[in-house]
Amino acid sequence: MRSFWTRSFLTRRIDRCYLIAAAARIPEKRRIHLELARYYRRMLASLPELQAHPQPA
Repeated sequence: MRSFWTRSFLTRRIDRCYLIAAAARIPEKRRIHLELARYYRRMLASLPELQAHPQPA
């Protein structure tokens, strides 16, 4: 499934996990969502960078 995830999708997932963790009152829920955010950040870092080709003038 990882191959179908885009940079924008992973960025949204990371943001959502951090928001849930910040609002969590239960420490276990906070810990789980912080771990998920870190996992998604590792996945985002492992995605190959897209090379932007300059357009001819």
